[in-house]
Amino acid sequence: MVEGETRLLVHRGVTKYSRYWEQQLANEPLSQLVTEFGIEQAAKGLGVSVKRVVDDLALLRYRYDTKKFSSDQLYITDKMGRLVPLNFNQGQNIIADAIDVQRLNGQPVRICLLKARQFGGSTEFQAEIFRDSMLRPHRRSMVIAHDLDSARHLRDMSQRYYDNYRLDKPAKKNESDKWWKFKHKDGNIVADSHLLIDTADELSTGHSQTLHSLHASEIQAWRNAPELIKGLFPTIPGHPDTMIFMEGTGSGVGNYWYEFCQMAQDPTSGWAFVFVPWFKVEDYTIASITKDQAEEVMAKLDTFEVDLVAQGCTPAQLLWRRKTIKDAFKGVVEEFQTQYPATPDEAFSTSGRPVFSVGAVKDGMRRAKDPVEAGDLVWDRTQARPSVKFVQNDRGLWDIWEHPLPVKREYLYCLGADVAEGKAIVPELGLRGGDFSVGKILRRDVKTFVARLRARIDPDLFAEELWKASVYWFHLPMMIENNPGGSGNVVIRNLKVKEGVHLMRRQELKKVHDERKEEYGWKTLVDTKREMIDELNEQIRDASFYDPSKNFWSEASTYVRDEKGATNAQSRKFDDEIIADALALQAHNYCPAIYNVSANGGPRQIEPGDDVPENWERYKRRQAAMSIPGSRMAVIDETLMNF
Repeated sequence: MVEGETRLLVHRGVTKYSRYWEQQLANEPLSQLVTEFGIEQAAKGLGVSVKRVVDDLALLRYRYDTKKFSSDQLYITDKMGRLVPLNFNQGQNIIADAIDVQRLNGQPVRICLLKARQFGGSTEFQAEIFRDSMLRPHRRSMVIAHDLDSARHLRDMSQRYYDNYRLDKPAKKNESDKWWKFKHKDGNIVADSHLLIDTADELSTGHSQTLHSLHASEIQAWRNAPELIKGLFPTIPGHPDTMIFMEGTGSGVGNYWYEFCQMAQDPTSGWAFVFVPWFKVEDYTIASITKDQAEEVMAKLDTFEVDLVAQGCTPAQLLWRRKTIKDAFKGVVEEFQTQYPATPDEAFSTSGRPVFSVGAVKDGMRRAKDPVEAGDLVWDRTQARPSVKFVQNDRGLWDIWEHPLPVKREYLYCLGADVAEGKAIVPELGLRGGDFSVGKILRRDVKTFVARLRARIDPDLFAEELWKASVYWFHLPMMIENNPGGSGNVVIRNLKVKEGVHLMRRQELKKVHDERKEEYGWKTLVDTKREMIDELNEQIRDASFYDPSKNFWSEASTYVRDEKGATNAQSRKFDDEIIADALALQAHNYCPAIYNVSANGGPRQIEPGDDVPENWERYKRRQAAMSIPGSRMAVIDETLMNF
């Protein structure tokens, strides 16, 4: 660095600074001395060499200017495997500008980054944290990746930063693979800075140590994001000298990451929402394009491309987009938009073929609302006949939108239950983080879901909760998923011996002898799953029921159909509430009607089992009309079980 450049970087003679580092350097005694007397006189007055003053000024700038620090001191491997300096690209500069604005305003750094794939957002955040750890003692930073491979990648990146760092650096001590100490020395005093790089699956939800920096990477893939963030945020003071970086790609509407991005866009939130569209990434273009190719591209623009041109896309970028959609996404534009969005709305489109109407799902999400209260169902044994009461508890198992009506009515409510099978996310991590068991209660006269249990809970305890729900909601009929060898068998076996439980039985119509076979619950096979999901899809599209659960609509936004036509949740997403809702609606279809019209035109209440033969005839008529050989659509033979 030459003297003229030093003077320029120290002080520009203005009262309002465009960059945070300029503001901070202007307040440093050394830079003030150089500004007033010049670098040579400052060095002479301090009794040190000019080089020492220049080096000290450079260190001061590095402390406040990550962009300069990165280009001078940090190295990365590019996509060709070459070791190159970390010069910020266009997308990284957008992030750096957002950080600068918050620092200039005296705010804590809080960045919410919604991004296209592989443009270097995580690389810059790691540079921010590494700079803080290298240049300052007593700093504690945490980086959380969504899986083991990503954590290893971020550790390798930080190790590469350290190995190629050319300034005097503190010794690094590996307390473990994921926990590093940087041992700063101040005379005879050792002052450590800490860096922990972990995975969301490995991290516990409670943390006792104070943090100064947090980088939450690919948060859309965290299965337990709300619980972890709720535990992490209180460990970071709301001081301007702290940093939180939340980043991820889109993954359907309604999930935690979607809600967080919506919150961060509120100017009063304290967060800077940063969106980097794919066309702001230098790599996403065709390196050489002829004039004829460019003219051909511009002559055949689709609706999306017209909008992209209006935002400044070049023919070379549009040609890259077309080739990527064709080669990498087999012509599915929606899948490209999820991974390489041009707008935040595109980022939160569902990847894969969405089963449910995107517009209907967004409408449902807008209408969703938080539960009125949470709590537990507990036995009240003070009376001759045991009853169940609700006890408010913010950490309780049950979420309530509406309690049972005060007037008891038979068959006003029904329940659908999806029983978790104990599947883990990552095999080496055991069963932690597996599926949920879910029970959803539908009020049938208005087709509105009024209560939910969603928990990781043992099957026998889940059965106990369903029994209490049966009593609390007037012995409501239950449709429970019951797959061969699944945990639903345990739930049904436990409920069959409970007094007053109304378990629903389905019948299979065998195609050879027209024989009936009865089983408790709903066996989800290829055709029965198609039957209930198709009907759920129809009812979502027609808005013929109401579910206030935000999580249900979040699951609906990431529920997709694969190339073979099978329907499932996207990778690392859930579908427990989808299945529970579908089962509850099937229970509603095949329960006795709540009211019917009598011969004289007045209403009369249907007794249990009155309309079951009619259901069976209706089933056979639909079976013939649909011409699906061997279909096992569930029907109810009788709703009440004998004790």
